Parts: sequence; structure tokens; C-alpha cells
Amino acid sequence: MGSRELPKKLREEMIEMTRDCFINLMKRLNLLVNQRFAYKVNTKRKHSDAVAVNSLNMSFNSVAPNQVRIGDMSYLTTGGSWLYSALVMDLYDCQ
Repeated sequence: MGSRELPKKLREEMIEMTRDCFINLMKRLNLLVNQRFAYKVNTKRKHSDAVAVNSLNMSFNSVAPNQVRIGDMSYLTTGGSWLYSALVMDLYDCQ
């Protein structure tokens, strides 16, 4: 929490303190708040783009190998950079 939220929490505990007073107190005590960064959207969909056809239609049973494959992609942040993890799986092996 920073200089906006902490005075609110203090007021809930019946300790009156303005934001400016709280900022001055933090400066006198050499306290710093590490600000969290908001989630940054790194992909934007164009609404004019076509949407893929749902060819499985919730039928996830495969009777032979290499007929139905599924996949997922995840973004992982590591030390200020991004790593991408991709998974592809044959549904026949999952029965």
C-alpha cells in the first residue's frame, strides 16, 4: 500500500492522518513504496478478423492418434523479460 491506501486504512482504525501528512512521515522515516505495475495487454484482437471455426464442437474423444490436437500458450515474466511456453497435445493419448 502507498500514500493513498494507507491513510484510508488508518482512518478505519480511528487514526486521522491526511495523505500529505503521511507522505511527510514516510520521507522523515526514509520509507519507500515499491509501486506495482498494472497488467499490460500485449495482444489486441481486431474485431474485423475472422474467428476460427469450432470443429470439435465439445467432442474431445479421438479414436486414432494424430486426429485431434489441442494447444495452449502461456506468457511468463522473468527478470523484466517475457518467456513464452507453448503446449501441443494429442487427445488420443489422454483417454
